[in-house]
Amino acid sequence: MWTCPVCMTEGIESRTCPKCQFCHSDNFEQFPTLVRLPSSAQPLSARRAKWLAPAEQGLFACTLCGGTAFAFDLQQLALRCLQCGKQTDIDTILKQHTNIPPVLIGCSAEAREHIYEIPISHNVIAAASLFTAGVRNDGTVLITSRWANPRDAVVTWKNIVAIAVGSYQIYGLRADGTVVAAGYGNGQISNTADWNNIIAISAGKDHVAGLIADGTVVITDRAQRRIAKRWFNVTAIAAGNGFTLALFGDGTVRACGEDLTNRLHQVEQWRDIVAIYAGDHHFAGVRKDGSVVAAGCNGRGQCNVGAWTDIVAVAGGGAHTVGLRKDGTAVTTGSNENGQCNVGQWTQIVAIAAGSRHTVGLRRDGTVVATGRNDSGECNVTRWKHLMIPGSVYRVKERLP
Repeated sequence: MWTCPVCMTEGIESRTCPKCQFCHSDNFEQFPTLVRLPSSAQPLSARRAKWLAPAEQGLFACTLCGGTAFAFDLQQLALRCLQCGKQTDIDTILKQHTNIPPVLIGCSAEAREHIYEIPISHNVIAAASLFTAGVRNDGTVLITSRWANPRDAVVTWKNIVAIAVGSYQIYGLRADGTVVAAGYGNGQISNTADWNNIIAISAGKDHVAGLIADGTVVITDRAQRRIAKRWFNVTAIAAGNGFTLALFGDGTVRACGEDLTNRLHQVEQWRDIVAIYAGDHHFAGVRKDGSVVAAGCNGRGQCNVGAWTDIVAVAGGGAHTVGLRKDGTAVTTGSNENGQCNVGQWTQIVAIAAGSRHTVGLRRDGTVVATGRNDSGECNVTRWKHLMIPGSVYRVKERLP
């Protein structure tokens, strides 16, 4: 028997609280207070939770468990803690804090119309082995690919808020939570056609993963999907070569798929993680304090990230890793045989991506810089302008029933 952490009902024998419907996780001893989220909820990361309190007060934290990862319920206009499930309506928060952003405030109930703003994620640029892609402010996609497919296919895409790339594939996340795909290869291009309520996507070499608004995950690879269906309260995903990483609301990381490096299990020892990256043969996580942990193949020093500080995002290529610092500069480690690590002069960078042998950075003004191999035109981004900026918002209007 257990006591519900949300409504404090005692003596519960089933997995679901009969009073408030709180549902704890399957692994109750390790994660005793995880909860399924409603389909209307958008996970709100710890970094975005900073919006809910003045900077001098630090992160907005759950009053019940102290958690700092939340979901925003679009229908009930409330925050729900991803760690314990406690829900707090926006009116209560507004009375306690004065700088709540528009993303958390709806229109008048009389209009029966709700305008909300989707914060744009870091993956508005992406780098594959032989091409680079980016999302513009108008929701269209730019791509350097020399192949007719996917180059011609993405011309028709609209309302895109994030992208992901595989070996020869590109996936676009629409503002309505659906996913479009183009490219060649693995037979899984159309397997995202029935996905809905997706808020983030990540592509590996031969598969793609999607994060659903309720904190669950969908994966095109069947073997990985069987494991991922037991994951709840996921706040970020990263797909690599035959495997997928999931970041949970409590700052832990789990993995599914092929362990080609025999080091994939090490991610389960990571703690206080706020961002993750998965590559072909190595993977990394950013801690809450801005430090970085990495594992996997390290033959070219691509995992030598122990001295990095003030990091807010990581990306990696075939044998190199890139970190984005809080001040808008970048740091790299690993192979530089094609100049992919020559980022020392970059400034005002707000997002990064890395292909096998090239690196791309998005500037604050919406332009793009690139360095590394350019045999297939993957670095031909100097004329790109007006790309979406992470941290800005994409306005969406939704009619409520």
